[in-house]
Formats: sequence, structure tokens, C-alpha cells
Amino acid sequence: SPSHKLFLFTPTAEFNGKALSPSIPFNRIAALLKDYEPHRFSGNDLSYLTGSPRSASTHLKTLQGTKDGSALIAALSERISDIDRRSSLPITTGALTVSKSSVDQALNKINVFSSTRFESYVKCPMAFYCSDVLKFRESKNSDFMSADMGNFVHVILEKLIGFAVTPDENGILPTDEQIVEMTEKEVEKYIDRISPMELKRSKKLGHIYKRLKSLALLMVRNIATEFSQSDFTPRFFELSIDGKGDNPPLMEFVCDDGYKISFTGKIDRVDIYKDDSGKAYVRVIDYKTGTKNFSLDDVERGINTQMLLYLFMLCTSPNTKFCKSLGLEKGETPIPAGVMYLCANIPTIQSLVKEDEDTVKTKAEAELRRSGLVLNDPEILKAMNHQLSKKFLAGVYQKKSGELTGDALTTSEQFNELYENICSTISKISAELRKGNAGALPLRYGKNDPCSYCKMRPICRKDDI
Repeated sequence: SPSHKLFLFTPTAEFNGKALSPSIPFNRIAALLKDYEPHRFSGNDLSYLTGSPRSASTHLKTLQGTKDGSALIAALSERISDIDRRSSLPITTGALTVSKSSVDQALNKINVFSSTRFESYVKCPMAFYCSDVLKFRESKNSDFMSADMGNFVHVILEKLIGFAVTPDENGILPTDEQIVEMTEKEVEKYIDRISPMELKRSKKLGHIYKRLKSLALLMVRNIATEFSQSDFTPRFFELSIDGKGDNPPLMEFVCDDGYKISFTGKIDRVDIYKDDSGKAYVRVIDYKTGTKNFSLDDVERGINTQMLLYLFMLCTSPNTKFCKSLGLEKGETPIPAGVMYLCANIPTIQSLVKEDEDTVKTKAEAELRRSGLVLNDPEILKAMNHQLSKKFLAGVYQKKSGELTGDALTTSEQFNELYENICSTISKISAELRKGNAGALPLRYGKNDPCSYCKMRPICRKDDI
């Protein structure tokens, strides 16, 4: 329900050049408006590049001395003085150092890090100092944004998964109808808690909630199916690493120079399995409403270490209340069994023929992806999934010969090596942090580009991004 105009865009290719097909909604609307030919934007199309004063000023410099440039100068006459002032400012370079006293003052305040905060320094030192030390913030509208969508799904899953996988006193699991009813109830409670009355009547927000409810229900059904074939049980939800009460303690690293840096956080879900000998195995799960693939290359660079840090926090501290809650005494610790992202975009199912609802649900559920590392132990993998289904084991499966295969397989020795490598990486990065290195040095490799959505670009003004 647009108030004035509605613009619909669809990409024709990815950044790597791979062609993309328009989405189903775009094609449907294009068919309805068959008398209107969609406009194809090109890289030098001014109607695309200069849709606002801000974007126009960005491209003005490259058009100086041309007819287009003169037209833009006329259109932006009220902002020319501001543009001239900005263009005379020096461009930030990578060689920028913060004084030792400033570093000491900053680190005294934030020597306890979340993995996200620590990774922000790895991705770009300047962005870290601007956001986490100087506390620069972008003004925001109170719109329902992507981060809020993630919070929505996390809250709903926390409420629903325990219900969906826990039998009643007669040993009977909830029916699908009961799961749907519970989902409706929890979604309504969440909306009532966060939405003003006028927003509840918003068609836009109503559409978003409907889609998110469908996604949450899809994930709950998928997880319920997973645990119907598993000996692991979801034991903890939104588990805080802070040492309060029975919570696991912060994970502390002592660097070569004696500096201590601690990590805290909150784990989406912790699954536990105890074998016949009483050994406890731990699996850490992180929910993602977008696409997220686990990569050891990322870990080596000091990013996306969150799940492994969580796993090691739980498995390297003996005699904690957390260990005792698992029945582990006398210095015993849990054994790392795996880390997994459960990734879910709301899938689009295409079909040339009309299909019944159950078939569509099955196809949609098949689009959910898991990515991570799992312990290369046949007994533990069968405890995770009795059928050794690769969709629940991050792609690991059993060949006809009986051999297990998959990129996610990891031995206990490799988990130990990962722990040592992460300790070493954190020590090296924290040394750079304490030296005061705060230049605009974004970590770019593969598809990783920290500049694209960086809120500090107006401060950085780096000219090669």
C-alpha cells in the first residue's frame, strides 16, 4: 500500500557475473503490467546513480567537465558549498595510530569482548574505534529491520522448540496441530509486546509477521523432525556466558605480554548427549535467518569464531556449575561434538503443477541448511541422527561402503588444534589492538567485504571502496 509510488527492482546478475532470474513476485507483477516494459539500468545510468542528492554528490566528482556534470551541479546548487568543503578534507589512510594512553583507557573499559565486537576490529580497526570506543552512532528510525527479524525468530524458537520436542507424561510428542496452535499463540504474544497499536494495523508489518511466522513454524517442524531421530536433546536455550548463577564463566585468554582478554556471549542452543559410560557431548547451534556458511578460512583470519569460542567455553572449564549440571564431577569436562549454523531464508517453491500443501511443506523444509563441524565418530553421528541424514549433519553422510564423508567431519585432535589456533589468533589480534593500530584497513577476501554496509564510511572517506 504505497502512499505515492512503488518501485520494484530485481538484479540481473550477482557480483561474480552469474546471471539471475527475476523473482516470482516480480514476474507476476510484470505480467499484470504487460503494457509497461521494465527498465534495464546500466552502470552509467544517471537515473539510477543519482536518485538522491547524496548519491548524486557521490558521482559528481567523476563527471566534472561534462554536460552531465554541469547538469548535476545546477541540480545540487544548494549543496555545492557543502560538497566543496567535504572534497577538501583529507582522505583517511591506513596509517593511523591511537596513543597508548587512549588505548589503555579504551581497553580498561572494554577488556571483556563479545566475539562480534572483537571481529569488528579484525574486519576494520577504524570502524571498531569509531563505533566501540568513540561510540559514534547512526540515527535510526524505529522501523522493523533485518536485525529485528532475527530477534523475532530467536524468541519464537526459544519458546517453541522445548515444547515441540518434549513428550507429555504419557511419552507422546505434540501433534503438528498443537505446534501450529502454539506458534500462533507465541507470535501474537511477541507482537503485542513490541508493537504499538498503530503498527499492528500496518499492512506492511502484518505481511512481515506473516512471513516470519511461516519461517518460524517451518524451522520448528524441521527441528522437531531432527530430534525425533536423535539421542541429543536441546538442554539450554539463550545460554549466557557470564558466570552468573549456573551459567558458564567467561572465557579468558592470557596473551604473551600478560594482558588478559575475556569473551562473553549468548548461545542460541546447546544440545547434550550422554553415552553409556557417562561421557557428555556438547553441540552448539546458532540460528541464522539469512545465508551463513561455516568456513575454516574465516576462523584462521579471526572472524566467524563465535560458535567455536562458545563450544570451547563450555568444554575447557572444569568444575563449573555448568559441568556439574551435566553430572560431571572431579574435573571432568564435556567433549566437543560439533558446531552448526541452522540457516533459513524463507524459501520460494516453484512448480509447474498444482501441489498439495504437505508436498509444498516438505519441499520448503528441504531448503533449510545446516553448516558447521561435527565430530568424526560413528557413534556420536548416529546419536545426532539415527539415519545419518546429511541434511541434519551439515552434509556428512555414509557411503555404500560404510565410510563417512563430508567437509564437516572433524576429529577430536582437530578440535584441539582449532582451540590452540584460535588462542594464538586472538593473542596476535589483541596485540595489534593494544598497539593502537586504528587505520582504515578493511579485511577483504573472497566474498567478504566489510565496507559495503559499514556505518562509518562517512568518517572513513576511503576512496578505493
